[in-house]
Amino acid sequence: MREGKLPMFPYNLKFRLEDLGEDSLFEIEVGFDDQILIYGFSIDIIGRVVKREYLYANISGSEKLIFDIQNQKIAILSSAASIKERVDIYFNDLNKDEFLLIKLAESSEIFWFSKFIYKWLLDDLVIITPKTTISNKINQFIKTKEREAEDSIIDILKTFDTGITDYVYQKMNLEKFLEILNDKKIKDGEGYARFYQDLMDFDEKKVIETNIGGDFYRISYPKGKKEPIVELLGFRHCGNDEKYFSYDEESDGTKRLVEIVNILYSVQAVGKTFIIDEIERSFHSNLTLEFIKKFLNYASKNKGQLIITTHETKIMNFNLVRQDELWIIDRNKKGMSNLVPLSGFNIRADKILDKDYLAGRYGGVPNILTILESDLNE
Repeated sequence: MREGKLPMFPYNLKFRLEDLGEDSLFEIEVGFDDQILIYGFSIDIIGRVVKREYLYANISGSEKLIFDIQNQKIAILSSAASIKERVDIYFNDLNKDEFLLIKLAESSEIFWFSKFIYKWLLDDLVIITPKTTISNKINQFIKTKEREAEDSIIDILKTFDTGITDYVYQKMNLEKFLEILNDKKIKDGEGYARFYQDLMDFDEKKVIETNIGGDFYRISYPKGKKEPIVELLGFRHCGNDEKYFSYDEESDGTKRLVEIVNILYSVQAVGKTFIIDEIERSFHSNLTLEFIKKFLNYASKNKGQLIITTHETKIMNFNLVRQDELWIIDRNKKGMSNLVPLSGFNIRADKILDKDYLAGRYGGVPNILTILESDLNE
């Protein structure tokens, strides 16, 4: 959607409907002051067609139309002839795979609601998967250390018992860095192409921070110097003031925490929505719980939101989350997954949720067969 139209979809989608000809509907609700903006669209994934697109504002419980495209017709809020004419031009120029929201957001005069939603989608919705690279996150981690906040990045890391007490950039030999870049595995990696493009755009005023081969480097070219300065990011640990460990030398759990710790830092100032897939990956159970608790504490001032998927059952605790915030993914005998709200069950407040869940009371647990049972079923 960033490009203003539907991307090319593969036929081996991880999430697909039983009937591939059925439309898929996406809808979000975003709060703004005392209003709720409702933006959604339905698409034919295989045919790459936007079937419907709409934007409404819920003001004091009453929905107000901003625009609604359906059956190749458009309805809009404004009664001004000039605005209607402009929107009609955008609408008539739309291809079947394009979104009107982007066209309106690019206009400086029409529907600030569209600008707000588009900006939220680009800047305030952050999705982190298990395969998400962290080059941008480490940039924020380094550059924002001195920014005013209740707790700095290092302060937060200390509370998770990582042993990290500070970070430093250590100057390294240029020839050694070039040897690393010439490694075939490095050249074939995802970070190399991004780093190469940064080099092409490089000038004396810039500093490049990049993830290469599992470590983080900063490259600068001070005025008057014949060669660039290359520095390796390292972390100081308690009990050792002289020795620094590079990112690649840290444990998987510490690496994972460094990947997502900036969420806790940034949500102190800005209320964004973060979606984290498999938040517990490489985490101890207690660290997962502590991360969620810290987020809820920091986000309370700015209405930040955290949406996660996890196998960690300890979060099923009414002292941590509300019942309507817990959803279970339940797979039926056909292998199809459904989202089941825990609020659909009549549960006492004193119930031990994770125990009942693992016992199968709410569904969503694996139906594990013995080898003998499997043979009999065949």
